[in-house]
Amino acid sequence: PELEGMPGSDFMQGHPRLSEDDGPESPAGRVPERGFNRSSRFVDSYRRAVNTGRGTIADTIASARASLKNPSRPFTPADPLRRLNSHTLLNPGDSVIPLPTPLLSTGSFELERPFTGIGKVPLPSTRQALDSSLVSSRTASDQSVIETKKTQESRSQSTEVLTILDDTNVPGVEQEVFSSTRRPRSSSETSASSALWQTLRSKLRLLENQNLRSNACDEICELLPNKEVVMSLETAQRSEIVKSVAKHMDSRDPNILTKLAKVVVIVTKGGSNLLSASKLLFRLSKAPDNDQIFRANGIFDTILQTLGSSGKIESVVGHISRLSDQCEAEVEALMYLIGVLKNCSSESDENRNSILKSGALPVVTAWIRAFSRLDRQIGQAEAAGHEDQLASDGIAGRSEESEGRNRKMRDHVTSFLTQAAVLLRNLSTVSSYRDDFVAFGALRAVVEILALWENDAELLLNASRVISKLSLTKSCQEEMASISGFHESFMRVISCNQDKTPLLIRLTFVLGNLTSSDEDHRIKIFRCRNSLDVLLDILYTHGQLLLAAAEELETKIEQNLGENNEVPASDISELSKHASQDLLVKIVRLLAHLAISPSIGPVLAKKEKIEMLILLASTIHIAYCEELILNVVSAITNLSYYSEQDSVIWQTRMGLIKILSEMLFVENQEAVLEATRAFGNLSRDQDARTVMHSSRIDEALVLLLDHSDRDVLAAAAGVVVNLAGDPSCMDIQMQSDALVLLMEALGRSGLSDSELCCTVCYALYNLGATMQWRLDGLVAMNLQDVLEELMMQARKSPEELAALMGVMERLLSSIKRNCEEQIERVQSELQGDGDSGEEGDERECLLVPLEAPTEEVTH
Repeated sequence: PELEGMPGSDFMQGHPRLSEDDGPESPAGRVPERGFNRSSRFVDSYRRAVNTGRGTIADTIASARASLKNPSRPFTPADPLRRLNSHTLLNPGDSVIPLPTPLLSTGSFELERPFTGIGKVPLPSTRQALDSSLVSSRTASDQSVIETKKTQESRSQSTEVLTILDDTNVPGVEQEVFSSTRRPRSSSETSASSALWQTLRSKLRLLENQNLRSNACDEICELLPNKEVVMSLETAQRSEIVKSVAKHMDSRDPNILTKLAKVVVIVTKGGSNLLSASKLLFRLSKAPDNDQIFRANGIFDTILQTLGSSGKIESVVGHISRLSDQCEAEVEALMYLIGVLKNCSSESDENRNSILKSGALPVVTAWIRAFSRLDRQIGQAEAAGHEDQLASDGIAGRSEESEGRNRKMRDHVTSFLTQAAVLLRNLSTVSSYRDDFVAFGALRAVVEILALWENDAELLLNASRVISKLSLTKSCQEEMASISGFHESFMRVISCNQDKTPLLIRLTFVLGNLTSSDEDHRIKIFRCRNSLDVLLDILYTHGQLLLAAAEELETKIEQNLGENNEVPASDISELSKHASQDLLVKIVRLLAHLAISPSIGPVLAKKEKIEMLILLASTIHIAYCEELILNVVSAITNLSYYSEQDSVIWQTRMGLIKILSEMLFVENQEAVLEATRAFGNLSRDQDARTVMHSSRIDEALVLLLDHSDRDVLAAAAGVVVNLAGDPSCMDIQMQSDALVLLMEALGRSGLSDSELCCTVCYALYNLGATMQWRLDGLVAMNLQDVLEELMMQARKSPEELAALMGVMERLLSSIKRNCEEQIERVQSELQGDGDSGEEGDERECLLVPLEAPTEEVTH
């Protein structure tokens, strides 16, 4: 009589399963023995260290224990220097002293260039309209299918593609196209422009007065509220504004410098002038004290208006395609402007909200898509050897003389995308705006980066940080599921970057989030070529590194024991900080989630390298790497559900019993829960039940029936279902204790938790049958009263509680039939009659779940 079930929807859940014809298994394999003796000396010293000075701090630490329900997130330290090209860790010699306030001279600026006329082309306002316009208007060569740039070998071996909305346009953003001429001005427009210029000249003269300079800058910006007004000025007039402002760039006042740079950004068309102003703003943004100055002066709005201005994207892409003289300055200026937003959003929630309210998401998304589309066009043509296609698309050929310049330009584009990715990651911390990442296509744009720039480690890392943060939100998870080729792209990046631990941590964290409760994500990952082998290779490689570190630590502990044989606290934390530990946490969590699927679990359980889970569990104490061992036990629990003879986990089940038994006594409640669930799976096997009984593990599991946590109680009751059906596994005293504890649990849970109530009834039935229903009269009477009360309540909702009512009716019927004399005797004693009767000797066991049950009675 064993409990039958399926793995739960959560990755920490796994329940036993056994068909009626399953018999005793052959002797199981042993767990490999290797170093790191987890002696009581270590455990005692660790507990003393943890329990010393209980109070507020100790309680906080206890509440922050490793948890399967709240897994740790990848962590990247902030860069206090706010550097342009470093977004991970500081180099050893770096200083955190802010750079001095920059100085610029008039030589940093040049004469302005004239604007080119532009016209607006309205775009569809909804995503459906945008999708339909793409389908109807694009040729086969311009469809929205991204073929990731790979080596020629991988191109010939795989046809996987990543389908993403291929357009720089997003809802609410207009596309600009160039026209060769500008519309002539009317007389009224000429008069208005002349009046504007006279006012501006008077404000420029105020710049000479140091006391009036700040207000003069504000008034100039107010006179130029948008690009249309700026374009009404003559080129010479704009040049005069830039020249007048540049004369005062020798100031050391960050507020004045910020306002002066803002004027230049507003007035200039681009090129060197925009580059100089953007460099100044970037250097100012490196000092956190200037964040408030930027916000107060509206710098975020100005930058985003410049990036999203009419025709800006097409102009820059055109310069890059032609490798014009201005292309390098244009792209570099964009890189610094986006870097300003990145710096200012790194620490301040107020800045993040301000940047988001200014419309950062649609603007940044448009730029990422534009550069991705350009890179894809170049990559596809180069891979096919079509230089003529490059020329027809207006893209400069890749001759030797332009190769160096090309590389530099590509570096600037990559750096811009890196700044944009870090900016999006900073903005993704504002949870109220995460749905906008889906609405404006920002999430899809970042996923496209993974597909196109798979050889740029820094860019990949920062793109993965964005997706990692967004994968915590349901709407973003659904969006990822809708992207064709998403999982293939992820697995390809993982396969090609197995030596890049920070990147792997984030990618596996994302996949772990997606597979925690979604079978479709699990199947899609499983169908990726060699996906399980790739993940197990990473598990095995980094598992070996951690095991080697554990052995070294054991030797160190033996040599450096403190007074009273205590392990130094620094040694305890050393292993948890190992470089491979965090990656193992994420990869094991992902494997545990994949094991839930009945299509994947049996295959995964048979893989030879899955033995690394057992090695980790048997070698490393939970006190060293709590979250890792918690996830390892969870994975073992899910994999032990599959009892095929060629399963590596099932073959080592006898050795697992000893490992898991230690988890029943740790302080982490989830570890206790996972170990109990694993015993529910293992207790389906006769040999395993015998070992559990001989090592008194069954006693510990019975005691868990009194646990305050609902999940632990349910798991323990499930194990008792299996143990109670085997007369050789529980003696009379243990059966009696279990009966009382189960009856109390039934009274506590009631119908509010029908699933738990049903499992408890299964266990009670099997216990009664094993005891041949020779129950204590008082216990039988109380149990009968509880069941009758529950039955009365259950009849009010017969459809929802049909399964539970069936179990309770059968249990109640057996008690009334077999325990009638015991109950009557107790009732008589309570009434003072003193009558007695003989006990029944009927024995029966319940197979669960109950499907057309048949009751067997033996006398």
